Amino acid sequence: MKEPSLALPNANAATAANAKFTGYLFNPESADGWPKGVAFQHRLGYNGDNWEAMQREILRNAPRYPSIPKGETQYGTRYEQRMVLYGTKNTPANVTVGWLADRDSTHMTSAYIKEVSAGDTED
Repeated sequence: MKEPSLALPNANAATAANAKFTGYLFNPESADGWPKGVAFQHRLGYNGDNWEAMQREILRNAPRYPSIPKGETQYGTRYEQRMVLYGTKNTPANVTVGWLADRDSTHMTSAYIKEVSAGDTED
């Protein structure tokens, strides 16, 4: 990343809780997370058996992509990153990752595949 002002705070020490993968994305009982996990499985090959590889790929990419501040909460500042993941299929996918940063730490709050088309615009 060439513009330091767009860096995700604490990106090199960012965390992604195991429960975001095991209890949310790849948990069939999670009404909100499971559809996102199914998309990750179909597109990138990540699933409940290899979610740690996805976790590592996201954390490895956190310092490499610009972040967009999305507002303040009582817990810190929300950020969004749009990154390209390749997964076990070595096929690129546009992934949006949400983060929450406070003074000392940054942790992942969500992740989902977001395909970009020619007609997409910034929100």
